[in-house]
Amino acid sequence: MNCPKCNTPNPDGQKFCGNCGAELPQKKEREFHGYSFAPDGKPIEHKENFAYTQNQPIQIKKKKKHGCLTAILSAFGLFFLFILVVLIVPDPDASNKDTSNQATASQKAGKKTEEASKKDDIKVGSTFEIKGLKITINDANTNFTDWGQYDSAPADGMKYIMVNFTFENTKTSGDKYVSIYDFDCYADDSTCDQVYLSDDSDFMNTNLSPGRNVTFSTYYTVPENASSIELEYHENMIGDAKTKIIIQ
Repeated sequence: MNCPKCNTPNPDGQKFCGNCGAELPQKKEREFHGYSFAPDGKPIEHKENFAYTQNQPIQIKKKKKHGCLTAILSAFGLFFLFILVVLIVPDPDASNKDTSNQATASQKAGKKTEEASKKDDIKVGSTFEIKGLKITINDANTNFTDWGQYDSAPADGMKYIMVNFTFENTKTSGDKYVSIYDFDCYADDSTCDQVYLSDDSDFMNTNLSPGRNVTFSTYYTVPENASSIELEYHENMIGDAKTKIIIQ
């Protein structure tokens, strides 16, 4: 570079003239596309986002701030994902509750069946109540021989049985009809005939008033070798539920 005052050549980069001492003009560094160049054209430093600076102000690109928006969108996405998981994934506790409820219902049903079975298995000496009638099986004689002089003996291979009952009307109003013909007899699951034998009560049927009771006996002819003997009680002859009574 020549000195502008005395025109003496001087090395590039020298600040003062070696001949006259005048200040030498300095070449400005160029900055282009992020690189800084020395006067000899060599890059000397890496810089971000600078434009060419000679006779122009330096312009720096500002980074866009999207951090807040990104955070909001991420939070919304996580919330939406949580809702999907809650709606789609089955609740194991609910499944366990359903299984437990089903098991409980099954146990209750089994218990009711067992209780009904026990209720059906009424034996001599038991008392049960049905539709306002309290019925007690007082006694049973599975080889009855004390028939009257005018009664016929059972046929060969057959025998008489006697069952004694007490009926009480437990209703506060209204009569209850009671009859010796409200029973069916079965020996080894086969029907048996009911017979009428004379006894002290000479009872056949009555309309029992509220709070009143009556005691009577019924008689049947069954095979001598019968292993099981049962009665079925029904309040009405047609369409009424039957109650099983085990005699033997």
